[in-house]
Amino acid sequence: MKKISLYVPIELKARELAPKVFFSLIAAKKNLRVYLGTQETISRIINTKKRTGGVYFFKGGLSLDLIKNIKKKCYKFIILDEEAGPGDENPRGTMRERINKNIEQEIDRYYILGKKNFDIAKKIFKKFRHSLVLSGWPRIDFFRLSAKHKKNNPNVKDIKKRYGEYILFVSDFGQNSKKMLSYTKKTNKKIYKNNKKLQNRIYKISLDQFNEFNKVSDLLMDLDKDSSIPMIIIRPHPSEDHEPWERISKKFKKFKVILEGEISPWIYGSKAILHRGCSTSV
Repeated sequence: MKKISLYVPIELKARELAPKVFFSLIAAKKNLRVYLGTQETISRIINTKKRTGGVYFFKGGLSLDLIKNIKKKCYKFIILDEEAGPGDENPRGTMRERINKNIEQEIDRYYILGKKNFDIAKKIFKKFRHSLVLSGWPRIDFFRLSAKHKKNNPNVKDIKKRYGEYILFVSDFGQNSKKMLSYTKKTNKKIYKNNKKLQNRIYKISLDQFNEFNKVSDLLMDLDKDSSIPMIIIRPHPSEDHEPWERISKKFKKFKVILEGEISPWIYGSKAILHRGCSTSV
């Protein structure tokens, strides 16, 4: 039986590598040939292909031109959009924002995480409802599997040995600097150049996130001075601007800001978790 090639790009290593390795192993057992790598590496493989074939597995947010270039070399373009997961406060807005109407006809399968979001998607994407699939989530499958082995995980033991008892704060503000605000505004101006209303709505959400980040960072600075508060380890989101966190970490006396490796061991080693609804909190 001829093997089907599956192309799996990784956007954010700290968040995606372990679950996508797990996903790739299962795919390989199903007799698929898996190409796993950075977006840049996978793009280079796709561009140098001499024959058309295979399946491109991504998470959404690409432009029509990029998708058309991929489909010149791959038979199928499929999406499992982790950004519109159970932790999303506004899945309707996220889905519509990341899947423009002009690319709907290019999507061969759209896997959706959870029944609630699936019902929302059926109302939004009426033109390609036949492509919608209610599915699970490789990241949660990976968490479940790793949880079974957490007691014997050498990374968990090492973290607990180094830091003792701690509370883990999982940061996921999205917009945590003026630099990011400016970049987001500029990017959305290009993507939604004919929709000023949507540009303004996204910018307002971004500004709210930035203001929330400032309030929470001020709160953490105050808590750090309180001797009755236990140790808090702050883990910045991989896609956040890390410069503000680096500046804040230099002012902490007790708390620490650490972005190191995959998040599972940090969760299993913690006494408690603080979060704001990110996919890790699920």
